[in-house]
Amino acid sequence: MCWKAIYRTTVPSGGGGSREVMYSITDTELKECPASFIRPESMALVMEIHAANQIHEATGSAFYGPDSSRWDARWFDAVRTVAVEEIRISNSEYEVTRAGNFR
Repeated sequence: MCWKAIYRTTVPSGGGGSREVMYSITDTELKECPASFIRPESMALVMEIHAANQIHEATGSAFYGPDSSRWDARWFDAVRTVAVEEIRISNSEYEVTRAGNFR
Protein backbone atom coordinates (compact mmCIF):
# COMPACT_ATOMS: atom_id res chain seq x y z
CA MET A 1 0.00 0.00 0.00
CA CYS A 2 1.23 3.52 -0.86
CA TRP A 3 0.52 6.96 0.46
CA LYS A 4 -0.17 9.58 -2.21
CA ALA A 5 -0.90 13.31 -2.00
CA ILE A 6 -4.51 13.63 -3.14
CA TYR A 7 -6.47 16.87 -3.26
CA ARG A 8 -10.08 17.80 -3.91
CA THR A 9 -11.39 20.66 -6.05
CA THR A 10 -14.66 21.77 -7.61
CA VAL A 11 -15.17 21.72 -11.38
CA PRO A 12 -18.08 22.84 -13.55
CA SER A 13 -20.58 20.17 -14.53
CA GLY A 14 -23.42 20.09 -17.01
CA GLY A 15 -26.39 22.35 -16.38
CA GLY A 16 -24.41 25.13 -14.73
CA GLY A 17 -23.67 23.20 -11.57
CA SER A 18 -20.40 21.93 -10.17
CA ARG A 19 -18.97 18.75 -8.75
CA GLU A 20 -15.96 17.75 -6.70
CA VAL A 21 -13.09 15.85 -8.30
CA MET A 22 -9.93 14.40 -6.83
CA TYR A 23 -6.46 14.96 -8.23
CA SER A 24 -2.96 14.01 -7.19
CA ILE A 25 0.51 15.50 -7.43
CA THR A 26 3.11 13.74 -9.56
CA ASP A 27 5.93 11.98 -7.68
CA THR A 28 4.35 12.06 -4.22
CA GLU A 29 3.94 8.34 -3.63
CA LEU A 30 5.58 6.84 -0.55
CA LYS A 31 5.55 3.33 0.86
CA GLU A 32 4.94 4.66 4.37
CA CYS A 33 3.04 7.47 6.03
CA PRO A 34 4.79 10.80 5.37
CA ALA A 35 4.19 11.93 8.95
CA SER A 36 7.26 9.93 9.99
CA PHE A 37 9.38 12.22 7.79
CA ILE A 38 8.16 15.46 9.37
CA ARG A 39 10.31 16.65 12.24
CA PRO A 40 8.91 19.16 14.75
CA GLU A 41 11.50 21.71 13.54
CA SER A 42 10.28 21.31 9.96
CA MET A 43 6.65 21.76 10.97
CA ALA A 44 7.53 24.89 12.96
CA LEU A 45 9.40 26.30 9.96
CA VAL A 46 6.46 25.65 7.61
CA MET A 47 4.09 27.29 10.10
CA GLU A 48 6.44 30.29 10.30
CA ILE A 49 6.45 30.56 6.49
CA HIS A 50 2.66 30.57 6.40
CA ALA A 51 2.59 33.25 9.11
CA ALA A 52 5.09 35.30 7.09
CA ASN A 53 2.85 34.96 4.02
CA GLN A 54 -0.17 36.16 6.01
CA ILE A 55 1.81 39.12 7.33
CA HIS A 56 2.97 39.96 3.80
CA GLU A 57 -0.59 39.79 2.44
CA ALA A 58 -1.90 41.97 5.25
CA THR A 59 0.87 44.58 5.37
CA GLY A 60 3.08 44.16 2.30
CA SER A 61 6.16 43.69 4.47
CA ALA A 62 8.64 40.83 4.24
CA PHE A 63 9.31 38.76 7.36
CA TYR A 64 13.10 39.03 7.21
CA GLY A 65 13.29 42.06 4.95
CA PRO A 66 12.73 42.53 1.23
CA ASP A 67 16.24 41.52 0.14
CA SER A 68 16.25 37.71 0.01
CA SER A 69 20.03 37.66 -0.53
CA ARG A 70 20.32 38.76 3.11
CA TRP A 71 18.09 36.00 4.49
CA ASP A 72 19.48 33.08 6.44
CA ALA A 73 20.13 30.20 4.00
CA ARG A 74 17.85 27.85 5.94
CA TRP A 75 14.95 30.31 5.73
CA PHE A 76 15.59 30.98 2.03
CA ASP A 77 15.62 27.24 1.23
CA ALA A 78 12.46 26.59 3.23
CA VAL A 79 10.55 29.49 1.62
CA ARG A 80 11.64 28.35 -1.84
CA THR A 81 10.68 24.72 -1.16
CA VAL A 82 7.21 25.67 0.10
CA ALA A 83 6.70 27.98 -2.91
CA VAL A 84 7.71 25.24 -5.37
CA GLU A 85 5.36 22.72 -3.77
CA GLU A 86 2.48 25.22 -3.80
CA ILE A 87 3.12 25.76 -7.53
CA ARG A 88 3.04 21.99 -8.12
CA ILE A 89 -0.33 21.78 -6.36
CA SER A 90 -1.66 24.73 -8.32
CA ASN A 91 -0.45 23.30 -11.64
CA SER A 92 -2.04 19.93 -10.93
CA GLU A 93 -5.33 21.57 -10.01
CA TYR A 94 -5.18 23.63 -13.20
CA GLU A 95 -4.66 20.50 -15.28
CA VAL A 96 -7.74 18.91 -13.75
CA THR A 97 -10.08 21.91 -13.78
CA ARG A 98 -9.12 23.60 -17.04
CA ALA A 99 -8.02 20.74 -19.23
CA GLY A 100 -10.94 18.52 -18.26
CA ASN A 101 -8.83 15.62 -16.97
CA PHE A 102 -11.44 14.66 -14.37
CA ARG A 103 -10.77 11.50 -12.41
